[in-house]
Amino acid sequence: MIISKDQKKRIFLTLFFSLFFSVVIVRDNNTFNICLHIAETVNSIIIGFFGIAFMGYAFYQALMNDDFFKFLLLNNYPKKKDSYLEVINDYFFNYMILNLMIISVSLFFICIPKSFMKYIYFFYLKFIFLFCYMYLSINVIFEMKCFLNNLYMIFKFYLISKMKNNENSPDN
Repeated sequence: MIISKDQKKRIFLTLFFSLFFSVVIVRDNNTFNICLHIAETVNSIIIGFFGIAFMGYAFYQALMNDDFFKFLLLNNYPKKKDSYLEVINDYFFNYMILNLMIISVSLFFICIPKSFMKYIYFFYLKFIFLFCYMYLSINVIFEMKCFLNNLYMIFKFYLISKMKNNENSPDN
């Protein structure tokens, strides 16, 4: 798989911010309370993103008609063998699973009793757990930008398929 320059930049930024926030938080004496506050905030944001993504997919399904379906099915995504229909549906599914994963991890953080956290003395264990959580959280935020871009692309494809349909209609 070839990674584009934009993808490399995104991966680097996500890793950098995850690493930075994890180091700062783990070194603090009040790590548990900071993690709890971050988990509550991230959970609120991601639940909103989940709703936006679900609404976006409903919008996509509302646009679906025979002509639009054929257009998406017959045109392949650039540099892939899959049709636009397959790519859009797979992307939506993967994004929703990513949202559900981060919501589950956030709820785990929120529901962990403080007494349990006392047993995690090992600095590196805290760091690894927090780093993974931060990486997932930041990745979901970046993915929302991609999701909105895909919605724009879907609307554009819908208009193209409608124009092609109007060109082929006997009324013109």
